[in-house]
Amino acid sequence: MNEYSGYDHILKFADRYALGFEKGKDSRHFLRVMVPNGMVTTEQFREIAGISEKFCRSYAEITSRQDIQMHWIEGEDAIEAFGKLEQLGFTTDKCGQARPVAHYGDVRNIVGCPVAGIDPSEILDCSPFVRELKEFVTGNQAFLDLPRKFKISISGCPINCTSPEIQDIGLVAVKNNLGEVGFAALLGGGTGAPARIGLPLGLFIPRNECINVIVTLLEIFRDHGKRDSKARGRFKFLVDEWGIEKIRDMLQNRLGRKLEIYDQKPLEVSGNEHIGINSQKQEGYYYANFPIQNGELTSTQMIAIADIAEKYGWPEIRLSPFQNLILVGIKRESLSEVTREMDKIGFGIKKSPFQWMALSCRQEFCTLAVTTDSVSERTRKIVKYIEEKFSASPESLDIKLSVSGCPSACSRYPIADIGLQAVLYHENGIAHTGYNIYIGGGLGKKPSFGRLIKRAVDKDKINASLEKIISGYAQKKSHNESFQDFCEKKSVEELSKLMEV
Repeated sequence: MNEYSGYDHILKFADRYALGFEKGKDSRHFLRVMVPNGMVTTEQFREIAGISEKFCRSYAEITSRQDIQMHWIEGEDAIEAFGKLEQLGFTTDKCGQARPVAHYGDVRNIVGCPVAGIDPSEILDCSPFVRELKEFVTGNQAFLDLPRKFKISISGCPINCTSPEIQDIGLVAVKNNLGEVGFAALLGGGTGAPARIGLPLGLFIPRNECINVIVTLLEIFRDHGKRDSKARGRFKFLVDEWGIEKIRDMLQNRLGRKLEIYDQKPLEVSGNEHIGINSQKQEGYYYANFPIQNGELTSTQMIAIADIAEKYGWPEIRLSPFQNLILVGIKRESLSEVTREMDKIGFGIKKSPFQWMALSCRQEFCTLAVTTDSVSERTRKIVKYIEEKFSASPESLDIKLSVSGCPSACSRYPIADIGLQAVLYHENGIAHTGYNIYIGGGLGKKPSFGRLIKRAVDKDKINASLEKIISGYAQKKSHNESFQDFCEKKSVEELSKLMEV
């Protein structure tokens, strides 16, 4: 028996904690810790490392929603783990996998810019709004039975690192015609099939209305979202059916007032990462973003990172939507020591953008995986191969790679420059692992989903195929032309030919 034994504790945690089901690598359950805005203190980080060490084989992952995810936790240990998380101020999402119908949905971790409050060019520090909304919805009975999971981002950074176009609600800090800072909203986005780019709500949301507007939209989804089919239970289907005008009218009717019209221009930049070492708005301080391949960490590394953060900077750690990790509050004279010590534990900072922005899903554990090929290892091999091949021209690698083990697009392959989706194909009656290759996706000024260029390319030919198209881009692009713009000008046949091995 321990301090968390007993039925009362199970009831205590019922509305705020859950395990997810999985089947790979001998793991039956995963634990996903929600870290709002990706902000965690060094002490909290150490304690989560301790949970990983005790229950989860000393392993953890940073996810693209700024969660910390762990595997191999047994059901009988869950209550003790939940108790430790509660002491740290964290909860988990509700997962909802076991429900065969549209039911039991909740608000997932609320994503925010990881350098909020320190980015010199941000329009607004949105982390207080993220924390306030998280406090409001956590354990709130009114929002624990949504038709499906609900994803929200709130951010004010100029590169829109949270990818607001693919959230159920993506709030972006903007200025109206009077120069007042508030928010514009994008509704109904998502990368799961069928993928959608969020549509502008067309209203200016004052800062003091931010939480109220989001909660009202949640209520609309709760009351009118589709519950007849789990596959169609997401907010995007309500947006499709009703249209933005009807949702805008219902929102304002429920608010009891009209909001200012905001004719939102396309986002010039979106879905990028805060790469490398950058100055903070606090004079004399810097933050350093370290690429964490596939977001994978050991508990030993986590403790070492916390020690480094405290020794050279502020006692906090930021998690990015690209599965990376940011140390903040570093003095200029300490930067070389920070990078040297992080390199010693496996996280060098002298990498190309290709590594910083590469994403992979957790196919090795997932119940939806269609092949046994390790997506995380495949991603690691691709990144290593491409970085070595283009070491003489790293500027050619400002390219986003996403690798997914199924069509669900957890790693956001539809909006990547290069998106890979694992598939099975048969040859002479034998099943093989291949990857569908999508090219030219992206957000920002010209949001679009990648086009399917090649089907079922054998896993052993992927590296060479990607080398070919990146080489073609490097050789033929015009000055400062992005990979997305380069690909947009070419037909499917031309892009397919560029990848021929």
